[in-house]
Amino acid sequence: MIKVIVKRGSHIRGKVLDGYHPIFRTHYGFQRGNSKSVIQANMAKAKALLHKSSFHYKDPVTRTGYGENKIFADARPHYLFKNKNSLAAIFPSHFNPISSAHLALDFTILQSLTQEYSTGVHIPAEFTEKDMLKSYHTHLADIEKWIALNPAVTEKLRCKWYKRAAQDILPTELEQDTHIDDEDQHALRSQLEGRTGDTDSEDEGDAAMGED
Repeated sequence: MIKVIVKRGSHIRGKVLDGYHPIFRTHYGFQRGNSKSVIQANMAKAKALLHKSSFHYKDPVTRTGYGENKIFADARPHYLFKNKNSLAAIFPSHFNPISSAHLALDFTILQSLTQEYSTGVHIPAEFTEKDMLKSYHTHLADIEKWIALNPAVTEKLRCKWYKRAAQDILPTELEQDTHIDDEDQHALRSQLEGRTGDTDSEDEGDAAMGED
């Protein structure tokens, strides 16, 4: 996944950003405007969220639920599974479980979006590779430390996050047509009882024609 991000960095960043940007402000409660109260509130919120990357926790105040903030569940379906050109469709093997590289990119995007409010007034940032690379590698190191604390549990969590993102987007399989209904299944089950499949004493010729 790291190689994919490096090779197609701007393309992937753009898709991930498109997933988070429309919902970011309202999700975290940042306000529009330039009044003194709005500026102070936005500055305080940005500072709190950026402290030790609290923005990605399920509860940013208590810093519990590593990587489980609800914004991930809201954004991932739209940039991972929206259509055949979405990231998980193009690179399916890189997303189940959600990789450390993927998480680091998520965290880096959210950090940049939060920093846009650090002055209290929204100032759009340029998401360049040079500016984001240091943050990306810091988040990647943090995530790998977290994974190493309990590899089995953290892998299960990352698999769960993938499935949660996929469940409402991926098309369900159509019910397969069949010639065997419930009554047929019951009859066939009765016919198979007592047989091993190793030998067959029936007259195959008569049985095939349905003759007595």
